[in-house]
Amino acid sequence: SVLSCTMKILFSVLRVATVTAFTSSSSRSSAHARQQVSSKMTATLSEPSTAIKFADESSNFKELISALEEITHLNHASAVLSYDRQVFMPTTERTSSARGKQLAVLATIAHEKSVDPRIGELLAASTKDLEACDKEIEDLDDAKRILELEKADYQKRICIPKELAAKKAELEASAYSAWVKARQDNDFAAFAPALGDCFDLAKEIAALKRGDNDISLYSQMLDEFEMGMQGTRIDELFAEVQSALVPFIARIRASEDKPSLDPLRGKFDVDAQKKVCLDIVKSLGYDASHGRLDVSVHPFTMSLSGSDVRITSRFSEEEWYQGLAGAIHEGGHGEHFCSQRVRAIMSKASNLPSFIAVSHVRAELAG
Repeated sequence: SVLSCTMKILFSVLRVATVTAFTSSSSRSSAHARQQVSSKMTATLSEPSTAIKFADESSNFKELISALEEITHLNHASAVLSYDRQVFMPTTERTSSARGKQLAVLATIAHEKSVDPRIGELLAASTKDLEACDKEIEDLDDAKRILELEKADYQKRICIPKELAAKKAELEASAYSAWVKARQDNDFAAFAPALGDCFDLAKEIAALKRGDNDISLYSQMLDEFEMGMQGTRIDELFAEVQSALVPFIARIRASEDKPSLDPLRGKFDVDAQKKVCLDIVKSLGYDASHGRLDVSVHPFTMSLSGSDVRITSRFSEEEWYQGLAGAIHEGGHGEHFCSQRVRAIMSKASNLPSFIAVSHVRAELAG
């Protein structure tokens, strides 16, 4: 119906407006945040086939990049296990416990390598090399920004004991298993203890990373996902969205024109839905030759490397919309992380800088 189409369009506009606001909010919050986010996006995202040329001038920087790439490979190995856990692995308590221990071992090794004092030495030495470099190197700004980001990340990492890194990996596995079962049984109380453990651990880690900085724990956590964003700005954005969305939804619910949902219902083969959804996300730009579409309890996107970005969706035989909507949304994320510029930083840095808003803009525009 006309109302149904109008609702879809308006909701899409609101979603895009919201995530667009998130994308630019850091630049509006302060001049420092604007410079931080802008230079991070511009300086570090280069073509994946092009090595940082400054490494040819600085053996310290070359060694640093090699060490960071090794950590990245370990993190991607953990991602492979995590993807399998959420898509293919049996969801029994024993299998989840075993997978949690495997992930904890990898997390410990990766953390130990990432806080190695040699990393700190190489960061300092590479910075001196860069300051002393008088040659015109086209990607010198890239190297400078990578050093800035890695220095900040290194200072956060050395605050975290390896035992806590292992605990986090193991808890994620056990909590996910508990959530899946609780969701199936519609029993939130069964999941509440695991959720509480997740909150407590997240706050403990955030407090260690925050140190003496005068920011809220929420802002510290938020910086892991949207660099430069403050909790106060989030409150402002949500207030703007709420003031427009709540009355808008109320008017829709009060309308006498109730669109029929019958076209959404029926019997739809899941494999057939997957095939159609994959064709659709490919047509929207998702590179299926460097990824795949699978079924999961909740849709998500995961990068297993710079050239292997996978997406999932949740399908039902009783209706087709949620599977399609999930696939298109995650396909937008997948397209973002499959892009050449993002693949580059994923292969060069130990932690891919998170720009959730940017990724969501791609995802929402796709959907």
